[in-house]
Amino acid sequence: MCGRYSLTSSAEEVAEHFGLEQLPPVLPRYNIAPSQPIATIRSNLRGKQEFTFALWGLIPIWSKTLDDKGPRPINVRSETIAEKKMFKGILRHRRCLIPADGFYEWKKEG
Repeated sequence: MCGRYSLTSSAEEVAEHFGLEQLPPVLPRYNIAPSQPIATIRSNLRGKQEFTFALWGLIPIWSKTLDDKGPRPINVRSETIAEKKMFKGILRHRRCLIPADGFYEWKKEG
């Protein structure tokens, strides 16, 4: 489970790969971390793919507000996503693509 990733592809490459009608405002990023705004591709109400930004991290279903300061999970095990209360409904109704061209974990030494 990786906690960092990169998106260094150009806006043209991202638009072409995902069939976007407009160029997304993407600049190269080499160290994308949880809680930062990230590029996402999602289906709009007309069923077309659109580019948007979102914060990396899930807001638990029991949060009272969007800016609740509690922990925001950044990933989930595919084996248990359908069983966990926190992720109920996300798999079916709240999906998006996250363009990335690299992922990694920091190596702890010493």
